[in-house]
Amino acid sequence: MRPALRLGVVHDFRNTPETGMDNPSLYAALMEQVVWLDGLGMDLVWFTEHHFMDDGYLPSWIPLASWPQDLSFPAQKYLLEVSSFADFNPVLVSSYAFAPQASSLGAEGLTPNTIYNFRVGALNWDGAPNFVYTPSTATLANPPLEQTPALTPSAMTINWLANSNPPDTVYEVIFSSDAGFAAPVFSSYTVLTSAAFTGLEPNTTYYTAITAFNRLGAPTGPVYFS
Repeated sequence: MRPALRLGVVHDFRNTPETGMDNPSLYAALMEQVVWLDGLGMDLVWFTEHHFMDDGYLPSWIPLASWPQDLSFPAQKYLLEVSSFADFNPVLVSSYAFAPQASSLGAEGLTPNTIYNFRVGALNWDGAPNFVYTPSTATLANPPLEQTPALTPSAMTINWLANSNPPDTVYEVIFSSDAGFAAPVFSSYTVLTSAAFTGLEPNTTYYTAITAFNRLGAPTGPVYFS
């Protein structure tokens, strides 16, 4: 009678430079795969043993053969999701980090001066995320773009473009005849894209600095207009 066919895998635990992983991370990832294969019903796992190798080639199989089953393995990759809604429906932006040792992820294409919710998930071999939710925060406002002012002998209206900022973005306009913005200084807060100053001295040079604030009060600027 022939013995039943048994299936298994072989791991040599070699860590070549192309992996971009340190030896502990690689060993842990491979052992997580072993546990996963065991759960699928695989019969055998073979380890090879080699000594005096520079690429992590397994120097001893005994510690791995006694690897604890309940060890928390590192994630295979990480997923960042961004949404303007607390329930993340819909997800507006997502990005991945494919290195288990990754510690940061970025999101691009967001709207300036907008509050977003973020969550980061560690993904297992099946791609199932375990999310951690971070506090919502706001992107910075874009700097205002200078436009030609409107002039009279005793008044000046400063104009700028919102530069994709939402229409309720708050701007602080500082206005002075001193280049260092010493007294007298005029100031104005507005959600418009212009600010008017009257009672000015004729034939006098005035200087303008504008700061845009996001929804949490973080400044962008000041931007100095010529």
